[in-house]
Amino acid sequence: MAAAFETFLDSGSQCNHLVKKFPDQWKHYGTVKISETLSSTNRFAGLKQNDANTFIHSVWIRELCVLRGMTIHSSPLHKRQNMWDDFQHLLMGSFVFPLLVKVLLSQESLYLMTPEDAGSARAVDKLLCLSDWGQDPKLHHSSEQSIWQDTINDEILAHIIEQGTQELLKGLNDNQGGSS
Repeated sequence: MAAAFETFLDSGSQCNHLVKKFPDQWKHYGTVKISETLSSTNRFAGLKQNDANTFIHSVWIRELCVLRGMTIHSSPLHKRQNMWDDFQHLLMGSFVFPLLVKVLLSQESLYLMTPEDAGSARAVDKLLCLSDWGQDPKLHHSSEQSIWQDTINDEILAHIIEQGTQELLKGLNDNQGGSS
């Protein structure tokens, strides 16, 4: 999966290039920084203090890249303490990659991000913070949807509200400017 990101972002096989390029493309969709998670989860407790202002998606892509390198160079993966297991990396990669394609196409004005696209992209950090990805929906609340779908729907709604508020404020500012 990491190789697909490296190829698509033209970052070569150098891990540090991908670790820089992906967050640069994803910067508008970051929603959770490491510093915001330290009290609520032990998953990120081992990170260095200088990572505190780093978005979770940056940590995820770094780990994915390191795992790719270890796999290619036949390093023992079981000796490394990972924040996400192989299944989670594969699932998140398959979720993020098509969104990344849309983000890059939209930057070239070849695609218009829908609220669902933007909300899904915004949900990535929050999804990466979850530990119960495959849990029965009925176990965490009364909804019939998975915690993933609930998280994505929350971010879609937040994006729509944010966009609507911005448009409303812009309209109010335009009307005030025109009536002077």
